[in-house]
Amino acid sequence: MQKSFKSAVCIICEDESIQKIRKKHDKNFIRWMPHINLFFPWVPEEEFTKYNEKLQKAISEIEPFKIEFNKFGYFQHGNSCTMWLEPETENNNIIELQKKMVEAFPEFNELNTKSENGFTAHLTLGQWRNQNAVQRAIGSYKKDWKPLSFYIEHVNVISRGDKTPFKVKYQVKLGKGEKNMVVKMN
Repeated sequence: MQKSFKSAVCIICEDESIQKIRKKHDKNFIRWMPHINLFFPWVPEEEFTKYNEKLQKAISEIEPFKIEFNKFGYFQHGNSCTMWLEPETENNNIIELQKKMVEAFPEFNELNTKSENGFTAHLTLGQWRNQNAVQRAIGSYKKDWKPLSFYIEHVNVISRGDKTPFKVKYQVKLGKGEKNMVVKMN
């Protein structure tokens, strides 16, 4: 099975307060929308329709859920650090969602093997040069932060060209519905 770093399956969380931080600090602000990756890489765009039905079946047991962003965290990568928001859910829904996806597509478990802790759901806010800098940034942004809530009803299948940003190609709905569970976007 071919994988593509020009596609992903994610949850998108658009908000002005997130974008304000990302615009200033995220080197991938133009390329990526504010998101939580569930699968990255994913299949090449020309294979999306082939995999969408299996993806929807995999997530059909997960009902729509609410996430809240109120906690900051960071990853350390050698000499730099990435600051992020942690999505909190009532019943660990986002972890269960990603787990169901990996059960259906075990060959796409890259995000589960990046660290010894397994999958860490997060929304990237930006990159800092070291641990001291990112800890100062967290302290600064935390002071005025107001919790954000989103109701998640679908996952997004996204792709990009060589020099273009990611765009939503499909929305695959959570839960069991009767029809239109996979929606093609323009």
